[in-house]
Amino acid sequence: MATSPSGHMALTDEGQSPELSYRAMQARELGRAFGLAVAERTIRNRFPGHMVSTLDAGDCCRVG
Repeated sequence: MATSPSGHMALTDEGQSPELSYRAMQARELGRAFGLAVAERTIRNRFPGHMVSTLDAGDCCRVG
């Protein structure tokens, strides 16, 4: 949100075109998922007798 010259709230340029923002967010999420899948597969192949678990860093930080 931004303020227009008349003092009223208005959408920013990014807000005017949410599909571009959505596509960028989706591309970042897909990139992270692909990287995680490759890392898990590599670790499982390298250490076949071990269990591999992935955790969300945000959740870990909130727990303490």
